[in-house]
Amino acid sequence: STKMADELELPKAVVNRIIKDALPEGVNIAKDARTSMGVAARVFISYVTAMANDNVLANGKKIINGKDIIDAMEDIEFPQFVEPLKAAQSAFQAEQAAKKAKRQAAKSEAVQPATASTTTGAATIASSIVPSAVVAPTNNPAEDTSTTSIPQASDPLASVAVPPTSTEDSVKAGMDTAPDAEQ
Repeated sequence: STKMADELELPKAVVNRIIKDALPEGVNIAKDARTSMGVAARVFISYVTAMANDNVLANGKKIINGKDIIDAMEDIEFPQFVEPLKAAQSAFQAEQAAKKAKRQAAKSEAVQPATASTTTGAATIASSIVPSAVVAPTNNPAEDTSTTSIPQASDPLASVAVPPTSTEDSVKAGMDTAPDAEQ
């Protein structure tokens, strides 16, 4: 039984912080009173949880939610806690919604640069094949004149980027057509 009581003990730091925040400045509390306060808090939490569980089971549910805790507070005749609990529950739900929106925004931002980098990747491949090419990647693959696509009907990779082959295409792509010796 002692081992179980130790496992259910609230963290002393949390209990001490709650006590400190509740007391006026300059008021101290004895160590045994802090321990008693921790035990009282544990008993209170267990009691509210048991009442909420009874209400949930009576309604044929299996999960205790915030409303069940609020209903339990009313049932055990602590109506003064109902409004602060409702406010805390609303604040928690708003915080969770904001976190979800932030995650979704970050996720959609992560997808957009990946799309842009595929165009840049093709341009990088083209410039590594033909090192003297000056490749300016664009966000629109249709406007990218630095590479030529050769579609092959039976090939699943139908549009593979290859470097320009004619002198006219080389000039379009910004390639230096003069031999290196004349520079």
